[in-house]
Amino acid sequence: MRVTTDHDGEFAVVQVTDNGYGIPADKLEKVFEPFMRVKDARTSHVQGTGMGLNLVKTFVEAHSGHVTVESEIDRGSTFSIYLPLKPIQEIQDPTKTLTRIDLSALVEGSPQRH
Repeated sequence: MRVTTDHDGEFAVVQVTDNGYGIPADKLEKVFEPFMRVKDARTSHVQGTGMGLNLVKTFVEAHSGHVTVESEIDRGSTFSIYLPLKPIQEIQDPTKTLTRIDLSALVEGSPQRH
């Protein structure tokens, strides 16, 4: 696995490249859906819930960024995370609402909030 950083215009870019099984072309956009797992005979032993890439996409988009993927079967995949270099308040679309969830009450030792 290789992790690199760079910039592309107004975005910082983090790329994660592996030399794994690769993702079939017809599944590339679906890998970001909740609980999506690409399964075939080669990957049936790989454990997971299928939530990881969905969470990455959700977190990146919450910070006004986006994620892309390129993949080739038996060669591996490259996931690129684009995060804006400008502060969010300068670029956030005022027509979009962002739901904030306070999970601090679930952390042991945190005061309960109601």
